Order: sequence, then structure tokens, then C-alpha cells
Amino acid sequence: MLSDWNKTVTKAYGVQYDKFGDFGLQGVSKRSVFVLDRDGIVRYRWVTEDPKVPPDHRRVLEEVKKLAA
Repeated sequence: MLSDWNKTVTKAYGVQYDKFGDFGLQGVSKRSVFVLDRDGIVRYRWVTEDPKVPPDHRRVLEEVKKLAA
């Protein structure tokens, strides 16, 4: 889990809305999940445009377990 207050990671991973919501808020991060290996390489990526859609938590756990093996 990551708190990205300054949006450094959000921008680097390209998961920032251009405009969010009815008021066109800027700088809002998209709901996303990244699983990185020990070398910092992204091995799994999930991003949604719809903030109401949750990730498949079982799939995320499977991806984490693959790396732990």
C-alpha cells in the first residue's frame, strides 16, 4: 500500500485523471494496483477509470503469491 501525497508515483505510473468528477478536479489518482518484484519491476498492473470498481482481490493475492514462491 502506498500513500502518494505529492503524486510522484501517480504521475510516474500514468494513473492520474486528466479531470475527475463533476467539478473537474485535477491531480486525482485512478484506482490502481501494482505488484512489484524485489527488483522493483512491475509484474502485475490493474487500473480502472471507474473509481467505483474494485480490483479482483483474489487475483492480486495470486500475483503476490507467485512472487513469494
